[in-house]
Amino acid sequence: MIKAYKLKDGTIIPVTWNSTIRSGKLEYWNPVGGGYKKTKVFESVEIDIPEMDAALPWLQIVKINLEYGESVAKVYAENKVAGIVCLPYLRAYTALYQKASEFIDQMDGKQTFFTGEEFFEKFAVFDYFLAMGGVYTLDITKVDDILDKIDEDYDAEKCTYQGKNVSMQEYLEIKYGKLASEAVSAMI
Repeated sequence: MIKAYKLKDGTIIPVTWNSTIRSGKLEYWNPVGGGYKKTKVFESVEIDIPEMDAALPWLQIVKINLEYGESVAKVYAENKVAGIVCLPYLRAYTALYQKASEFIDQMDGKQTFFTGEEFFEKFAVFDYFLAMGGVYTLDITKVDDILDKIDEDYDAEKCTYQGKNVSMQEYLEIKYGKLASEAVSAMI
């Protein structure tokens, strides 16, 4: 458990960040809003998150984002990608997860090939240029390339699996199951 301050708008500021209380006001560094800010309206809380320097998988970072907000999740995202692009990455991965969460969350225990976390790390690849413009969608070409590299029986260029014509969607369902196929469809 880490001690934190919860602001009026729901933003969580862990005590481990640059923050002090002076004359009843919380002065804190807001990594999302940039710069130091002050407020009188806050409460002390405890949150259950890993140490700030932990290298977490994207799915865990996304779930921290959804529960505690960007100001907390951004710290973990910066452990994965450079600071200048960590917010667009965080927002893109969060959007992809939100589109497919009902399928990804079911994978644990039901999927023989991947847990939800493994699936998300491997296949949740987004179109970088669209994401920089605020449009978050799966980069289906990259997913096809990934599948082509990890399975010699799948030929992305010829759209075949074991010599038979199949769409990528059909291949996903045959090889990895209906949940993986539906998750990829949802993220597009």
